[in-house]
Amino acid sequence: DALERELLLLSGSARRRAAVAAAERRAMLQQLRRLQGNVKVICRLRPPSVDAEARVALSVESDGVLVLRGGIAGEVAPHVWEFDQVFGGGASQACVFEQVRPMAAAVLDGVSACIFAYGATGSGKTHTMMGPVNSRGCNYRLLTELMRLTAERSASHEHMVRVSPGEGDNDQPGELR
Repeated sequence: DALERELLLLSGSARRRAAVAAAERRAMLQQLRRLQGNVKVICRLRPPSVDAEARVALSVESDGVLVLRGGIAGEVAPHVWEFDQVFGGGASQACVFEQVRPMAAAVLDGVSACIFAYGATGSGKTHTMMGPVNSRGCNYRLLTELMRLTAERSASHEHMVRVSPGEGDNDQPGELR
């Protein structure tokens, strides 16, 4: 009887500590979103063609700066764009995923989230989001992280995760396969 009461007290204490930790995590995430903004724009360059004569016109100058150099001899002034993060053609799937990994914890804390890939046909959207079997993309990695966190928190929380993958091509909605 005393052992059962002690277990109930410990269980209640663990639940209170978990609730306090979750509230602190939510508060920190809200503060981070206020400082960074709710939208992050990330650019990933497709690896250059294996064609020996291909000339790379885009270059990553720093973590968030992309430069387009024009003209055959570079006589046109370069165009510069700034993003929250820019990945060069050699960036790994794991490296790109690290930028969206925090979304998993935010989703389990009740924040709605969306990853949106945009670009021309053949620019690498499907590769980044889905990836090949031996190097999964953001979708698979994020779902794996969600399931890992759900299992980790299962002693103190019950979660329901709803996912709605979708695809649009030439202004036509479709299902992601």
